[in-house]
Amino acid sequence: MGAATRRGPLRARSRAIAIMIICAALLAAPLYGVGDFGLFLLTKALAISLWAVGLDLLVGYTGLLSFGHSAWLGLGAYAAGYIARGYTPDIFIASLAAVAVVAIVAGAAGFVATRVSGVAFAIVSLAIAACLYLAVAQLPIEFTGGRTGLFGVPAPSVLGRTVAYGNEFYLMTCALTISVVLALRYIVSTPFGLALQAIRDNETRAKFIGINVGSLRWVAFVMSAVVSGLGGMLLCFLQGGMPILEFQWSRSADVLIMVILGGLGTLYGPAAGAIFFTVVSTYLISWSPGWWQIYLGLIFLVVLLVLPGGFAGGLERLARLVWRESGGKS
Repeated sequence: MGAATRRGPLRARSRAIAIMIICAALLAAPLYGVGDFGLFLLTKALAISLWAVGLDLLVGYTGLLSFGHSAWLGLGAYAAGYIARGYTPDIFIASLAAVAVVAIVAGAAGFVATRVSGVAFAIVSLAIAACLYLAVAQLPIEFTGGRTGLFGVPAPSVLGRTVAYGNEFYLMTCALTISVVLALRYIVSTPFGLALQAIRDNETRAKFIGINVGSLRWVAFVMSAVVSGLGGMLLCFLQGGMPILEFQWSRSADVLIMVILGGLGTLYGPAAGAIFFTVVSTYLISWSPGWWQIYLGLIFLVVLLVLPGGFAGGLERLARLVWRESGGKS
């Protein structure tokens, strides 16, 4: 009992140290002279990390495996891009548009999807992504760009001032990503978050103790989609648009790999996994266009063999070791 009691505070302290290390490294990145392309790549990785964090809320904390999370990344990007291109590039208005559209669509889809679990939920989520992809592709070109994608999106603005690409856009993306991760870290520690984890661990027992499984799953589904949609919004502004290929279900496999690489049920781990996946895959594509997927698969296997708990598990073990070596007590 004593060892188990001490393990909880030590793990929480280790996660706090790991999160502070990651945040400090990200905020200091522009000072290291990473170059224009390096900063663009990091900004893209941070936007994608919100996608991974959103999926982790669903998979890691609720126990619902989704194969259709590409739908919410693309939908958030298209909603924000359409508003920015046709009305105003204000980041707050674009964010509200992305949140509103994704929440409405995910809310409707969630009423169906969250009635099932396990393999059935994974198949339903895949079907939702496929339907959204076809719907967007068939809409008039002036709205979505058809099968080409939505492009011509201007740079975002804040209170009438255009955000310059480079350091300004990176820091804005970094601040939003860190804020969302910290907010979700707080949410999963509340009774709501603990109830989600109870559902994940044993749905039957959760029902017996009075937890409304269906309603909480639906809320988690919508929250997960909204967070992913915010990542799509940032990605759309960064790239000046969004290709329709981001809607395809195959992209959902990429984000699932990011979550597993980072560590399920940690939130900050999938963010680190998204950064690693984006940076490494980009350089592998430029180095070996025909074989990059094989190399990436080998790297994925090595990481999981060396770090079964993902990057988050490795960072937490390192933080615990440093804490103990420095004389800290649990």
